[in-house]
Amino acid sequence: MSAPAMTGLVPNPGLPMTAGMYYGKTMVMYTAGDRVEAVVDGAPAGPAGRLFIVEVNDPTEVPWEAGRFMLEHLGYTGVVRVDEVEVRDERGRRTGTEYDIDKAQAESAAKLLAYDQLIWQQFISDMMEDYV
Repeated sequence: MSAPAMTGLVPNPGLPMTAGMYYGKTMVMYTAGDRVEAVVDGAPAGPAGRLFIVEVNDPTEVPWEAGRFMLEHLGYTGVVRVDEVEVRDERGRRTGTEYDIDKAQAESAAKLLAYDQLIWQQFISDMMEDYV
């Protein structure tokens, strides 16, 4: 006897459930512009509960969900993900991890400039609509 088909249990079967896959993992965030503060429900609690802060020019490790939230919703602050490079010895054994801060600095500056221009153009557009 075969098991009955289980239908109707997942509201969107095409949507991957990724939150559980990354729970407990982290990413390193960096900003060259504004201090980033985010309260992220669903992320594992850190030193300040679910408030995560990325200081300017200071690479900060945050839970994966908090980093994802910052990248999606707080891009105007210049926050970017830092590439992590494994350091290996002459035998090929992993000896540590380095952060590519120079690349993160350049990406953050470019992101700040792009959002600054976008916000300025939106302001001009809104003022023209209000005026006309």
